[in-house]
Formats: sequence, structure tokens, C-alpha cells
Amino acid sequence: MKIALVSPYDFAYPGGVTAHIQQLAEHFIGAGHLAKILAPCSGEPEPINGVEVLRCGRPVPVPTAGSVARISLSVW
Repeated sequence: MKIALVSPYDFAYPGGVTAHIQQLAEHFIGAGHLAKILAPCSGEPEPINGVEVLRCGRPVPVPTAGSVARISLSVW
């Protein structure tokens, strides 16, 4: 099965959402599926543990709740 995991968060910065998506992709690949991650990335994305990260959009830092969320605001 082909699986695309989509994240609105910058994949160049570590965080709970990016770690969760990464682990899901690794689990799916381990189960024999083809999984890729689609996410904005402030740098050039590189495969992480055999999981391909496809860059889609540029992250914009948005201050929220005392933190900074680096998310893509592109409508495309």
C-alpha cells in the first residue's frame, strides 16, 4: 500500500508531531508498505532512517501560546 503522511510543521525542527510522523512512517515501511512524508522544510530534506521526506511549501514562524510554531501557510 502507498501511504503519504502529511504534516504542516517544519520537518527540519524536532518536535512531538514530527517524531510521531517519523515513527509511523518507519512502522509502515517495516510492515512492507511504501510510506513517504510530505511536509514543509526550512532546509533540504534528507531521508531519515530510510523514510523519504518530500518538501511541500515553506514554513513560517507563527508565535502561539508562548512558543513558535513553524508551519506552512500556503494554500497550495
